[in-house]
Amino acid sequence: MNDSPEMDVTVEKLHQAVSDNTQRLEKPEIMGIEEILNDVVNENDRSMEEKSGSNNDAGSIEKYPAAVPVYVLSNRERLQGAACMLYPDLLRRLADAADSSYYIINT
Repeated sequence: MNDSPEMDVTVEKLHQAVSDNTQRLEKPEIMGIEEILNDVVNENDRSMEEKSGSNNDAGSIEKYPAAVPVYVLSNRERLQGAACMLYPDLLRRLADAADSSYYIINT
């Protein structure tokens, strides 16, 4: 038995609330692929140092000039960041800021 009163919410209102809250709580972030990879390498190095008790200072990705810049769109938590592509006008604003078109590569 359900003791809570029924809520008078339409599917459209619920969808709008979810969309608004997701955009408010899960702010988009765009970063260069090198920065993302360096973060991953550094995080792995810290984890290995904690397990082994040693300090290995080898964790850094060499920077090579990119023929084509590669960016990663995610949210600040980097969890289910692909949802950021659904934010209204975000992809258009990114293209405008870069003054370029782009390709989306799913991972």
